[in-house]
Amino acid sequence: MAQVNGATGGNVPIAAAGPPPPPPTADTGARIRSLAACLADRYTGLNPALLCILSGSAIFAADLSRALPFEHTIHYARASSYVGTASSGTITLSGVDGAELADRHVLVVEDIVDTGRTLAALSPVLGGVGATSVEVVTLLDKVEVAKVSGVPPVNYVAFACPNAFVVGYGMDINGRLRHLPFVGVYKE
Repeated sequence: MAQVNGATGGNVPIAAAGPPPPPPTADTGARIRSLAACLADRYTGLNPALLCILSGSAIFAADLSRALPFEHTIHYARASSYVGTASSGTITLSGVDGAELADRHVLVVEDIVDTGRTLAALSPVLGGVGATSVEVVTLLDKVEVAKVSGVPPVNYVAFACPNAFVVGYGMDINGRLRHLPFVGVYKE
């Protein structure tokens, strides 16, 4: 049976009855508010475009958007590369062309930066749409994982993440477990 090592540190069987462990809402919420304060120093008065990379960053992007004390717009792009718990190594991008990002400050909102392949693939695309500036904010950064070449700097990081496959808070395994109110390590 698959398990998720949850916020309380214990293994939670996926099919188990009963409520999941309590989410780390105080820690996560406080960290998102802290990121929002940092972003306010940089973006107040600039009306930046948040570019939410679907589907994993949707929950983080929504929470971050609500915490930002300045006007901004939200746009969505889809990037996919995972099959199960392994990356295929090929990034498929869609939705950037339709976003109104020309002459805008763009803040890319990611759920997790692993090898950086998604950001490396996205960087030239954003350069081609004429964004004024591009910065990256992520919920999780796997700092121990080597990044591919061409990865732009990750400017704002909520939490460092161990080199493990994680689910919850928008991140999934084959479309499952996004709904978990915490981030947990997935174990088969």
